[in-house]
Amino acid sequence: LLLIITYLNGKNIIHRDIKPDNIMINESGYITLIDFNTCREIKDLSSTLAGTPHYMAPEILLGKGYGLSVDYWSIGVLCFSLYFGYLPFGNGLNDPIEIYKDIIRGKISYPIQDEVSEFISNLIKKNVWERMCNFELIKRTRMFEKFNWNEFIDLKLKPLFIPKPRI
Repeated sequence: LLLIITYLNGKNIIHRDIKPDNIMINESGYITLIDFNTCREIKDLSSTLAGTPHYMAPEILLGKGYGLSVDYWSIGVLCFSLYFGYLPFGNGLNDPIEIYKDIIRGKISYPIQDEVSEFISNLIKKNVWERMCNFELIKRTRMFEKFNWNEFIDLKLKPLFIPKPRI
């Protein structure tokens, strides 16, 4: 997902709706990002309210303009929910306004402190200038220090899960 977003962002395209529903596992066991309806090419900043409430970055909600960093926020929220089993903001809430309030005012609590929670916390920084939005920096975090990016990029790593086609 980081590689996909790095590619899109390199072309000044933001996805703005990264969430579990928009991620598929292909026949090789690698993920594919889908649903590009909210994508947009940006030159400076965007101000359109777009995305799924639980995964929206605070700068989208504040209406002051936002850039490519919103996709990294969404990846952080996605990683948080996959790792801890619940959403960091608006967990259990359905009303978008209440979710937005929690994203803007709420505080994150990490059940454990490890390299995964450290990685996630670098992505879910409310201050966009503190958020880790650089793939080269992300690759150097403790979370990925032993990960072989070259084998992954060359599709030489064996995925942990390969879906079986339904007939």
